[in-house]
Amino acid sequence: MKEIISKYLNHEATEEELIHLNTWLEESEENKEELFRLKNAYVLTNVLSFADSITIESKSDTDHKVKKRRFSFYPFAKYAAVVCGTAILSIGYMMMKDYNQGEVLQTLTVNEGERAQLTLADGTQIWLNANTVISYPDNFNRRSRSVNLKGEAYFKVAKNKDLPFIVNAENIDVKVLGTEFNVKAYNDENTIEVQVTEGKVQVYKDDADSAYYLTANEMISFDKSNSLFTEAGFDASAENWREGKYVFNNKPLSLIIKQLERIYAVHFIVNDTRLLDEIYYGEVNVNDPITKIMEIISINGRFNYAINDKQIIIYNN
Repeated sequence: MKEIISKYLNHEATEEELIHLNTWLEESEENKEELFRLKNAYVLTNVLSFADSITIESKSDTDHKVKKRRFSFYPFAKYAAVVCGTAILSIGYMMMKDYNQGEVLQTLTVNEGERAQLTLADGTQIWLNANTVISYPDNFNRRSRSVNLKGEAYFKVAKNKDLPFIVNAENIDVKVLGTEFNVKAYNDENTIEVQVTEGKVQVYKDDADSAYYLTANEMISFDKSNSLFTEAGFDASAENWREGKYVFNNKPLSLIIKQLERIYAVHFIVNDTRLLDEIYYGEVNVNDPITKIMEIISINGRFNYAINDKQIIIYNN
């Protein structure tokens, strides 16, 4: 087993060896801890030779200023676990087996109050919004370029006409050859949205033959409750959460506060649930403190609010 682990750490293990490694990992928690320890030691001794990179943005608990730190990772370890609200990055490793395909997946988790940027082995750049998880097979960019997404991410896909890039976003798939687009697929929201900034994407559920094709400034929404797609246009220049701009045009308060909970790692309590259906239009800079954001949203006087540390109470006037 030591030889297989060594080959895995050097990204040289065969598919048969990876399956054998997964079987060994499933035998006990001690085996998982042993691999975790060996990986950490390997990372620390190879820190100067890392290739791919992750940039983490986090907000301080006290002043909400954005802090950035850049870390580089060797191709076998392109993921990290982010500690919410503390501006501390902890390198965590997770071995998971996809029982349908027998693949080992590598995972990057971005918690509430964080944003991250990731560069994959093929040169594809990915910006990850708060409360997002992305995973991809250990053999990424060899036989396929497929990633799994839960949350929100912006993709700038490196062109490769022979190897399409596919985003599996819970109920739907997004297939491209090389373009820029945003996917929003949170588990706690009823819709999945795909917005295209540049190029062309293919969006489908189950069957690629019945796919929708989107080009720049077009978007599509998928309703999980009835499995229906709805196409529309959008202004790509207005939708740029990667640079701290959050636009809420024709959005109910329920969705706005859900997004703010992710961005600021806060919790909202709404005393009157009727307020959740109120529609709002506007734009805020999420690099500003939550106190300023709440002033902007409540400026029309439809509700009052009180902030108690990480808890925000919304109530009627």
